[in-house]
Amino acid sequence: MVIDRAAITCAGKEAQKQAIDEIYRVLKVGGVFLHTPYADSHASMKTGSLHESGLVKNITGGTLTGVGQIRFVNQTDIGQLLPKPRWEIISLEYQTSEDLLQDKELRLHSSWKVISKKMQ
Repeated sequence: MVIDRAAITCAGKEAQKQAIDEIYRVLKVGGVFLHTPYADSHASMKTGSLHESGLVKNITGGTLTGVGQIRFVNQTDIGQLLPKPRWEIISLEYQTSEDLLQDKELRLHSSWKVISKKMQ
């Protein structure tokens, strides 16, 4: 089992693909990968500036203020990072919460919880 608790989300699209390719390489067939990237509906996404490779930098609001660069993803991005037939996504959860200490328009914290299995 490999667990990624929002570390890979700090890399751009190509670096994310390379990291997941390495996870694929080291897992045995049937091995499980837990991936928890931030969702593109996260309030912090709109407070930063979009750069190359899909990275949002200079985040100034929301729960991810000052954390550095983040690549926020949608469901299509997840499917591209974990393509069939190499991977089977066995659970895909979209999770949201609100930080009530944030300004109303910046409260939404959204992420994905993806559990996938190496198939071949």
